[in-house]
Amino acid sequence: MTRKNFTNKNRKTNKKNSEFSTTTTTMLPHRAPMYKPLSDRYKVRLGYTTTRNLNIINVFQGFTYGVFDVGGNVPKYWNQFFALYRYAYIHGIQVKAEYANIGVNSFSCALGESNSTDSPALTMKKLSETPRTQWKQCIPNGNHAVVSFNRSVNGAALVGHQVSSDQDYFTQLAIPPSVPFLPQLVLAHEPTVLAAPFSAILTVSYYIDVEFFTLNPQ
Repeated sequence: MTRKNFTNKNRKTNKKNSEFSTTTTTMLPHRAPMYKPLSDRYKVRLGYTTTRNLNIINVFQGFTYGVFDVGGNVPKYWNQFFALYRYAYIHGIQVKAEYANIGVNSFSCALGESNSTDSPALTMKKLSETPRTQWKQCIPNGNHAVVSFNRSVNGAALVGHQVSSDQDYFTQLAIPPSVPFLPQLVLAHEPTVLAAPFSAILTVSYYIDVEFFTLNPQ
């Protein structure tokens, strides 16, 4: 190879490498980004899912889900939001439930409306006769071995007015609303035949649409 050909080949190689080694410098702005300050109100949907093993149930059982008070059904991040905000009120809730019959006996189940005063004395007959109640039979070893419910409730529709201006419906971290008569959704079940107990797996998802307000002073 002549010196001339060798030099031309090196020039082509260097030119090709320079095409791949080109770097671009980006100039970042010196001005700080302008984010929005923390709002005095914050709307969010919170929820949680739980699974229960119902083993040899031979009596009526009911689980309550508050429309304005979460009670023992504390959704994820509930406590953390109260570290920022002092008060909250719940606009509405949604309850999704699924029963899977794993025994040999059938049972009745229902999801309906009640309240904090009446729910302790509730029976399946009373609940099933309540307007808008969803009632089903869960029968083993068939197409009805798994039954599900899905119910949403608007709190203002139940009490007849918007709760955003009614401080009796406000809640705090450890202080429930002061209203003595609080609406609830009740999920209940009992054996079809009382002498024939049933077994099932129950999965429940409980969601709340809540508005937090008034920032906590630091």
